[in-house]
Amino acid sequence: MEKIKLDYDLFDWALCQADNCPQAEDCLRHISHFIIPAEVKKHNCVLASACTNDGHCPMFVSTEPVLMARGMRHLLAEAGKEQGERIRADLYKLFGNKRRYYRFAQGDYRITPEMQAQVAELLNRHGLEGEPKFDQTFSELNFLA
Repeated sequence: MEKIKLDYDLFDWALCQADNCPQAEDCLRHISHFIIPAEVKKHNCVLASACTNDGHCPMFVSTEPVLMARGMRHLLAEAGKEQGERIRADLYKLFGNKRRYYRFAQGDYRITPEMQAQVAELLNRHGLEGEPKFDQTFSELNFLA
């Protein structure tokens, strides 16, 4: 396995110590507990009860990289003024509020694959077909899951 590096402030990232879980070998949460810095003395964790008898864990996060995005400065380039205003109002709701939307739009925060799909669906509902145009896309481990 290639070396995994903890790149984020993992304050909310739940680690997993369930060695007996059938998915442990391929779970980013499980692998992360082995590489957390020694100076960290307490952290959130996934309870052993999360793993069901059938071996399924709703907290599982794959060690496969995902396609993240950053920035949406040209997202509404194809929209007219009125259409763009309506879409932007819906994007404010999608991202929680106007300020948070602009933090994502400026590239301050990563846009997960799930959020990218929500943006695409919103644009399609407003008649803008095709994939959204994010400023940057890149592959990385999903510590935001």
